[in-house]
Amino acid sequence: MLKVLLVDDELLTIRMLKRLIDWEKFNFELVGYAKDGEEAYEAYLKYEPNIIITDIQMPNMTGMDFIKKVRETNKQTKIILVSAYGDFLNIQAAMKMGCSDYILKPIDEQELNEALKRVAEKIDVEEEQKRMINKSELQIKKLQLWNYMKTGVNTHHILKLQKGYNLNFESYYILIFELYYNTIDEFVNMQNIESLQMGYITRIMNHKLSDYQNILFEFEGSSWIALLSGIDQETLVYLSREIITTLKEDFHINVKACFSDCINELEDLPMKYKQTKLLCRYNFYVDTEDILGYGYNCKEEDFKQIQRNTLVSEVEEALKVKDIATIEKLLNEIFYLSKHINPFELDLIYEMCFEIIMIMKKIISDKSKKTVQMDDILSISYQDILELKSINSLKDYMWKLITEILNQHEQHKQQYSDLVKEGITVIESNYNKSLSLEDICNEISISKNYFCYLFKREVGTSLWHYLTELRLKKAKELLLETDMKSYEISFQVGYDNPSYFSKLFKKYEEMTPNEFRKQMQKQ
Repeated sequence: MLKVLLVDDELLTIRMLKRLIDWEKFNFELVGYAKDGEEAYEAYLKYEPNIIITDIQMPNMTGMDFIKKVRETNKQTKIILVSAYGDFLNIQAAMKMGCSDYILKPIDEQELNEALKRVAEKIDVEEEQKRMINKSELQIKKLQLWNYMKTGVNTHHILKLQKGYNLNFESYYILIFELYYNTIDEFVNMQNIESLQMGYITRIMNHKLSDYQNILFEFEGSSWIALLSGIDQETLVYLSREIITTLKEDFHINVKACFSDCINELEDLPMKYKQTKLLCRYNFYVDTEDILGYGYNCKEEDFKQIQRNTLVSEVEEALKVKDIATIEKLLNEIFYLSKHINPFELDLIYEMCFEIIMIMKKIISDKSKKTVQMDDILSISYQDILELKSINSLKDYMWKLITEILNQHEQHKQQYSDLVKEGITVIESNYNKSLSLEDICNEISISKNYFCYLFKREVGTSLWHYLTELRLKKAKELLLETDMKSYEISFQVGYDNPSYFSKLFKKYEEMTPNEFRKQMQKQ
């Protein structure tokens, strides 16, 4: 409710004002009254009213002097003047000082109602502007924090701003909910949700997190990321499971949750974010836990092994398909670890490199013809690796071995790798079925995670978007070449919901299936 203070030296006027308006009905609360400027200023300091209704001519301190004192400390409080006919000069002066409205005595009920209504509307507009400005400033701060978390850039600037966030950076967690699709139906459901209900889902997640200090970043790519403080690990696990269940039961969205250990400094955020994202990647590979967290079912000391297993597995997948760009990226990631581990634990990097060399040896051993360089690689021992005394020399050595192996393959790059071409064949042969990622990957013998990455990198879109576009292409052919009805075509190309099919078609083609058919028939 808006707080109102009444100021007039005539007690009869005060009583009349109290009775004249149904204050509560219009969301006003009368917090006090005063008979002169001095009393009014004391009441103003005590009650901090939103609206003041004051006379001009009063003893001890005039209404004009009272208004000046209020305006010295507060430009926002709305002031309505009540004045006699002879006060026009004072009214003009008061309006210049920022008064909102004035009413001439004797006071008319309708006129006072209208003045209060105008002032209340002005307060509402200003409050909404404040909310928008605060929201905008919060969004900018969140964006700055998001960028720092992902890149580690502008540390000094972020450290200056950390008190402006709704988070205790001396004790907080990173919590990531990562989407995963097992079937085209799940992908279709998520696309539908993204266009219609993402705002609603975000509000639900904000509500679930609202009992704790939190920063929930905007949904990006395939994940929601939140920072939380004022929560213990047991509650964090419970909260994660509750959100997973809500997304599954209410929206049919599958997610896995991963969280960091408790972080004690803002400066550690970028490194801990990388660890938690790597935990998500690892969780996708093992595909056994809905929730994975450091200190919960994954020890901090296990992180090195998780990094090792995940990165080495991804290098192995990339070597199989001669994906040199991905190998280069993964090697950089492996050697990036050397900057953030105890110098006495650098054996981890050497062991990972030797594991990669063992993978190369297996690839070479399967070949019927071997070059001299391949024979040299087959003879490399772990001791040979240890003789490389610096991390930089080890990195150069690994890169040399990898390029030597990959240079043995044909120089002319195909449009797509064999694995992607095989995947496309499976998709095109089964486009109108409820195809799952597992079906595709089992058919071509490749891990789900790596195939999704490889497909998007080579084709330029996700395999589910590719399948969607293929289905719509087939639908257009049927619209032009047959007399089938729209709902029949929907079923024919793999959509069980004709309404969704029509909306999807319009989204891509900017017209409904029937409009498309009519337009093509005219041409």
